[in-house]
Amino acid sequence: MSPAPVTAAPASNLELPPSDSPPRSRDDSSVPLRWPYFDLEYGGLQMDNRYESFGVVWAHVGAFPYKRLHLTGRVGVPQADMHQHEGQDPPAGFSREPEDAEEFPGIFGNLGVGYVFTSSGSFIFAPSITLLLSDKSDYGYGAGVMVPFVWVTRRGFRVGFEASVMRAFGGSVRYTCTSSSASGPCDAGEVREFNRDPGSGFSLGFLVGYGAD
Repeated sequence: MSPAPVTAAPASNLELPPSDSPPRSRDDSSVPLRWPYFDLEYGGLQMDNRYESFGVVWAHVGAFPYKRLHLTGRVGVPQADMHQHEGQDPPAGFSREPEDAEEFPGIFGNLGVGYVFTSSGSFIFAPSITLLLSDKSDYGYGAGVMVPFVWVTRRGFRVGFEASVMRAFGGSVRYTCTSSSASGPCDAGEVREFNRDPGSGFSLGFLVGYGAD
């Protein structure tokens, strides 16, 4: 007697192996660009032929209003003493005023327009073109590039640092006449204003902050 044939299980009863879940796209793992965001920064600022201070506190506000467009503004107040950073030589017959006669800026303003190159993982890289102003027009202004390196948590907390490289323009400087000659270029004790020479500048600071929904 031949054995009974084995009947195959119905296809509906076969257990299929679990399908692999689709890979996460790069956008799924990106940090959401939460805005507006608010940062506090502490760092230094130097502008050639003008001033330097290595203790400036900045308050930032920023936004990503359209896709990868990045807008930022910040206000800074020196907390450490400011000093002259003079590489400009006075004209013949003149000398610099003493440093304690200088009225250094008491507040700085900084505006930036940039682009978000990456927001993968927890890292955001969004360099900006920046403009630096102060409450003392004698010191001119600075223009350059600000490069932030910021890490953001899913809850919106921010930590990182920023570096700016700038070029300083404009402003004026006062020199006092020290010539004792009657045929000199000025009268002894006379104070004149001269244009400040352009110069390089930079800022560097560490920041913490929070981005709202």
